[in-house]
Parts: sequence; structure tokens; C-alpha cells
Amino acid sequence: MDQINSGDARRVVRISIKKLAVVLIIGVLIIFAILSSSSYESGIYGDDLSSVLSLVSYWLVLLATIIITLGVVFLLWGIVSHFIARDDIGRTLARKKVVYGGIAIVVMVAVWGALYFSGSLLGVAPGGGMDLPGVPAVLNSGGAPEDRYPGYSNYSDTIARYSGKKQLDVTDTREFMKTNYLAEIKVRDVSKVVNDVKNIVKGSDGRVDNFQSSEKKGYISFVVPKRNFDSFRDQVEALTHRRLYSENISSENLLGTKQTIETQTTAVVSELESLNRQKDALDKKHTQTVSAINAELARIKTELTLARKNISLLIGTTTDAALLSYWRDQEGSLTSQDSVQRQKLSSENSSYSYEKKDLDNQIAYQNSSLSYLSSQDTAFMNNVETVSGSVNVQWISWWQLARVFSPIHPTWIILILAVAVVAFLYHKKYIPKIELV
Repeated sequence: MDQINSGDARRVVRISIKKLAVVLIIGVLIIFAILSSSSYESGIYGDDLSSVLSLVSYWLVLLATIIITLGVVFLLWGIVSHFIARDDIGRTLARKKVVYGGIAIVVMVAVWGALYFSGSLLGVAPGGGMDLPGVPAVLNSGGAPEDRYPGYSNYSDTIARYSGKKQLDVTDTREFMKTNYLAEIKVRDVSKVVNDVKNIVKGSDGRVDNFQSSEKKGYISFVVPKRNFDSFRDQVEALTHRRLYSENISSENLLGTKQTIETQTTAVVSELESLNRQKDALDKKHTQTVSAINAELARIKTELTLARKNISLLIGTTTDAALLSYWRDQEGSLTSQDSVQRQKLSSENSSYSYEKKDLDNQIAYQNSSLSYLSSQDTAFMNNVETVSGSVNVQWISWWQLARVFSPIHPTWIILILAVAVVAFLYHKKYIPKIELV
């Protein structure tokens, strides 16, 4: 029921505390339902229990924070009203505002504490670690680098693949630094910035390995020559304000991998030299053995020719059977010797062919290993002379922009402006007095 105070000609509006509480509770539930529905439709949360608990925790903490803020404002309003009140009735109403504001603060702080306690029991971070577009995050529990940067694990694998695990020689002071680059950019137009980054990569003589782009987020992984990295980095940083750009540059000396390649190359070269010496020795021995057998075959052939000539002369011209028998025995012996030497020659050739083929196969294998190590060394040096990286592009709302650039939290700015407007309207008597009954 409205009343007119004759002292300041201001309307007085009486509001039932119970009705006000019911309206506030219904309003909070409606807001909670709307925000929860929009969050699920946008795919922010998953379907498991942990995601549901995170959702509930986030909005409860957010609502508790808002109610605490309103309680502080209500309490301060009551204090100010107490000092500017012109009569006892006004001061009594002001004290009620202070009491109600204090009760709201105490209750919500208790709720906040209960949320933290229950969250620790359930393993859910208070506030759910959410940072929703357009809504200020109360708490953010962070996360692993691979959760925030899709390409992080890829470059970790790259480092692990090229990192030697052996003990490094402390006297070797060479450096083979592999650089990895990770950046996050917050912008209003995600698609445009993703295309800009692709163009910058190509303009830096780089290679785009993977990219994806949507309305809210984008991602691009790439490789650029190390000689162009500084220029590339400056161009990427210039795509947005420095407060909306963050980067992580890491380098690791891959000397262990280089030493491993060099050690394996030395071992292969040494083995090749040994195999070539064995082959040379085999060729020399084979040549000597074959020469000796051929010389023996030549001697046998000469003596066999002489024996057969003598036999031919003696047949029909001599009656000396013993002499003819002698030359016939000589012919048989020489024929047997010729057969033995030819068997030796065949066996020597077979053995030489087998051993030579085995050595040739080993030499071919070692040459293949040497070629592979050479390609590995080339790939290693190419890897060292390039920078592997990725850029994550995140959409940023106007509210988040205000949070980034404002010296104080935008919520306080809005509350201060709201209090100032209410105070001005109250001073101009556009707002009636409110009495809670």
C-alpha cells in the first residue's frame, strides 16, 4: 500500500518480505534453468556426472557471488540511508536494510563454504573451472597444456622422438636447439584470424600441417624455417592486442640424438671398412689358389701329353712291355691328378662365390644403413632448422574484453553505475521509499 510522507512528499511502498523472497527464488530458478539450457545446447558441458556437477557448482557459486554483491550493496545502501534519514522512521528502515543485507551476506558465505566443502568431497573444483563466453568466470582451475592447446602433445612427441636418452659427453659443447612455439590469440573474428595465420605461415616459407576453424575457436599447426621465425612471430602478435596474445616458446638441445646418429654412422663405416678388407683378402686368396691349381693343371697337361705321345710311339714299334706299361701307368696317374685338381678348382670357385655373395650382401646392408643414417641426419638437421608450432584462436566476448582492459572488474563498474543512478533518481524523488514488512 502506498503512502505519502508530508515531510518530503515521497511515496512509500510497502513490500512483504515473504513475497519478495518467493519472487527472488523463482527468478533465480528461472535464470538458472535458462543458463543451464543454453550451456548444454552450446555443447560446453559433457554428459557424465562430473560435467553435471561442474555445471551445478559453477552456477551456484556464480549466483552466490551475485547475491553476496547485492547484499553488500543493500547493506551500504542501508548505512547511507541511515545517515541521510530525517526522522526515526527512516533510520529504522535503514537499520532493517543493514540487517537484511548482513543476513544475506552471512547466508551466502555459508553456502559458498558448503559448496567448497562438498566440492572437495566429490572431487569437483568449486565453480567447475568454467569460463563461459559472455559470463565472468568465478574460478578457473586451469588444466593440462594439451587440454588448452590441441597441438601440445604432438610437439611433445616430436621432442621425445629426437631426444637422446644416453649420457651426453660433457666435453661436447655443440648445440642443436629444437624450438617449439605455442600461441593463443583472442579475437572477435576467428575465421579471419585463422586465414591470416595461414597466410603468414606461407609467407614465411612455412608449411601448414593442420587447421580447423569455427565461429568460436580455431586451430592451426605449422612448421616455419628458424631463420624466418622472428618475423613470423611478430606478424602473428600483431594480429591482436598484446593483452589478448599469449605465447609459450620452448627449446631443447638435441645433442643426444646427433651423437647417436654419429656413433651409429661411425660403427657402420667401421664395419664397411672391415667387410671390404675381408673381401679384398678373399679375392687375393682366391686368385692365389686358382693360380696354383691352374699351374698344377698345366704341369699335368704337359706331362700327360708327353705320356700319351710316348705310348703312341711305343705301340707297334717296341717289344718292351714293361716300358709301355710304365707310360700307361703314368697316363692313369696324371689323369687322376687332373681330375683331383679340377675338383679342387670347382670347390674353390663354389666356396669363393658363396663367401663373396655373403660379403656383398653384408656390404649392401651396411651401405643401406649408411644411406638411412645419412637421411636421418639430414632430417634431423632440417628439424633443428625449423620451428614447429601451433596457434589457438579463441573468440572473445565484449564482457571478456571489458574484463581484460578494465582496471577494475566490469561487475563493480556496473554496480557502481547502478548505485549512482539509483542514488540520483532517489535524490530526485523519482524512486519511492521502500519499506519491508
